[in-house]
Amino acid sequence: MLRSRLIFSLFLLVLLSLSLTSCGILSTPMPTPDITAVVESARHTMVAEITLTALLNPSSTPTPQPTYTPYPTYTPIPPTETPVGDTPTPEPTATQKIIGDYAQPVYTSTYPENRREYFANELFNIAWGLKNIGTTTWNTGYALIYTGGDKFTNVDRIPLDRIVAPGEKGEFNLGAFGSEDIRTHTTYWALVNDKGQLVPGGAVSFSYTGK
Repeated sequence: MLRSRLIFSLFLLVLLSLSLTSCGILSTPMPTPDITAVVESARHTMVAEITLTALLNPSSTPTPQPTYTPYPTYTPIPPTETPVGDTPTPEPTATQKIIGDYAQPVYTSTYPENRREYFANELFNIAWGLKNIGTTTWNTGYALIYTGGDKFTNVDRIPLDRIVAPGEKGEFNLGAFGSEDIRTHTTYWALVNDKGQLVPGGAVSFSYTGK
């Protein structure tokens, strides 16, 4: 639209100049306008108007929108299953059954008084009680034999005086007397079977102090 108006104005200006020259209206002849200069002036005017219009009406530059960053996708974690019911309790290991000869000392005592101090040459008796916890019956071939320590008398073997079945107790008795040596005296004995073999668990001892 602006370009058309400028061209039209330029055309009218040129036409008016020609008319005045040909009709002799002006007493002093006007120089013929330079068409090239007129066109160049019109072009500069048009460019100036276009520039002014552009400054008054700037092109709207779209404001860049912020880039959308998607949130991470939530993945639910399934709960760990807890087993229902009681936790099985392991069965206890069965006690190994004893087979053959086996003994367990159950008591050691003295009589007529159960003491642990004796004077020199004082008579007393020692009694050892052992329980048969094996599967073999003890016969009279079983005995306590002296194995070490102080020997209270000349006896070094005490035979069993009766049959002792599994689960029963047998007793072995030894006559002794107090030593003239004032100190602690200890004697060691062990049970053997009728073949002269040591019976497991059949070791016994006794200690007293001379005074």
